[in-house]
Amino acid sequence: MAVSKDMTLRIHCWEGYARPYVKNFEKLIKEKYNIDIHLKITNVSDPNEFWQLSRGKMVDLISPAHNIPRSPSWAFVKGKVALPVNLDNVPFLNRIYPKLL
Repeated sequence: MAVSKDMTLRIHCWEGYARPYVKNFEKLIKEKYNIDIHLKITNVSDPNEFWQLSRGKMVDLISPAHNIPRSPSWAFVKGKVALPVNLDNVPFLNRIYPKLL
């Protein structure tokens, strides 16, 4: 049997986006990968926080509004501050409003 690993995933998102799903997500990761994952969730009070926290490497995952990643004010992908989403990993991509992609 493989040894269990401990990990912390720091998420910065809008209120209500992550907290309701923490227990189920932690259970899924434990069962699938044998990793005890702990989610540290902080909520947005100003959209600039996505950029500041990401550049400072103080978060692992962000959930910005649809307009923020494309804004010239914050060069998330071009500046290699964030990775683009691999759309092959998004089930039901055809159900997402095209202008959001």
